[in-house]
Amino acid sequence: MFRVCKVCQTVKTIDQFDDEHRCRECAGRAADPRIGVRLPPGWETPFTGIPDMTVPTEEELAQGYTGALWYAERGNQRLELRWMGKQGKYVCRVYLTQTDLENPHESVTFDYPHEVLDWVMMWLQNLGTTA
Repeated sequence: MFRVCKVCQTVKTIDQFDDEHRCRECAGRAADPRIGVRLPPGWETPFTGIPDMTVPTEEELAQGYTGALWYAERGNQRLELRWMGKQGKYVCRVYLTQTDLENPHESVTFDYPHEVLDWVMMWLQNLGTTA
């Protein structure tokens, strides 16, 4: 029997789950919780999902906390977001070309993950599925 992990969005056998929603591997990464995102073909990301709303610890702040990053790339296009836990905001940017990462095509802030997911899905739809 199989189940989909709500964090990494992968299909795994039921014996790889200790709870109903997270696989054992994702549950072990509770210090860096992520919300799974399914990307269309051609898009790549090194992350299991977007950062969830967590407050940085005093230790993280002392080490120079700059927020929790997520990005996805396809060719020269990049969707990027950073959870700024100290400010309680998501900063989201889209780059239509990665040659100038100082000047995003759009830069917006959101308060909640569902707003970020809507933004990501809107941009994935607007950019289409071909490079």
